[in-house]
Amino acid sequence: MSVSLDTSLGRLKIQLFYDECPHGCENFLAQCAQDNYDGIKAKRSEKGFIIQFPSKAPSIHPESGVETRPTIKHQRGTISLTKPGGSGFYFAYARQPDLDGNKTVFGRIIEGLDVLDKMEEAQTENNKPVTDITIDDTEIHFNPFALRSVGQLK
Repeated sequence: MSVSLDTSLGRLKIQLFYDECPHGCENFLAQCAQDNYDGIKAKRSEKGFIIQFPSKAPSIHPESGVETRPTIKHQRGTISLTKPGGSGFYFAYARQPDLDGNKTVFGRIIEGLDVLDKMEEAQTENNKPVTDITIDDTEIHFNPFALRSVGQLK
């Protein structure tokens, strides 16, 4: 299962860890399906750490963000929820062992690491991008939750 995010700096394709983090993935997919990430601006970017994006809507799943798995580590290109029960997310620019076990990693970039590099290299002031970095559109490539809701997936 994957989702593409068209950003102002290029396209990111994300593989979602549905088996390990179903609530986080379901919430992220719902936000994408409802266009709640379209038009949002990165609110924080720290070189060597993360770039963070908010959401326009609250989580649809109170359990999203509490599915921490010790085997899933914060690596360059992983995507995680910013807080339990939330819909905001961030991409890690590099390995972040201090976040392991504290934040839910629910996917990773499988295409577009060069776009993540551009995000990290963008000029910032007080950890905010000087020029807006936006998510312009989302594309869901496969959504098992939609299939389950119509009885096609158990």
